[in-house]
Amino acid sequence: MSLKVEKMEQKNQEFQSSLNITEERRMDRCTIYYESWQIQCCGDPFSVGDKIEWKCVMPTDFKNAHGIVIDLEEEHHGRETHSITGTVSKIIAERSEFPSGQREVWYDRAETIKEELQHADGWESQYKDNDLTEYTFWGYIVELKKVIVKPLTKTTMTRQKKQDNTNMKKLEGLDKFIKSLDKTMEIEEE
Repeated sequence: MSLKVEKMEQKNQEFQSSLNITEERRMDRCTIYYESWQIQCCGDPFSVGDKIEWKCVMPTDFKNAHGIVIDLEEEHHGRETHSITGTVSKIIAERSEFPSGQREVWYDRAETIKEELQHADGWESQYKDNDLTEYTFWGYIVELKKVIVKPLTKTTMTRQKKQDNTNMKKLEGLDKFIKSLDKTMEIEEE
């Protein structure tokens, strides 16, 4: 293992043990991974300079985002363990490009391209497939400054799970409605 990788792993382990906290913790900076599907599903757009408040979980897949150590992952679908507030100081979109027909679906096997942005909405239109290239937009590496991390209480997590379940039922209802419209349109076209 290279010295650089060892140092990143050590920093990651130190941070994880430091986040095993039971009370509020203030930090100068923190790096968050915000997966594309999370913001596409029901996240809000954000920009450099915005003050954010997100729910997070300790990193699993993204402990090392191809050379950038991740402190927390944004999460709002039932696994969240901490809340975090801070000011967005940097947004890096992370994507991969593949020759048409050769897309790699595993993040840890793909080479990634990082591009700094001023705004994030989850739908990076410049990463659309064309005849020669297929794109996979993985997500955002977000640097925060003036950070406050708090553990979520069981009551907060239970309330959040109930809200997530309500939101999922709404999405399922919307999906059924869209499918019924598709069927209606098919019948009208015949």
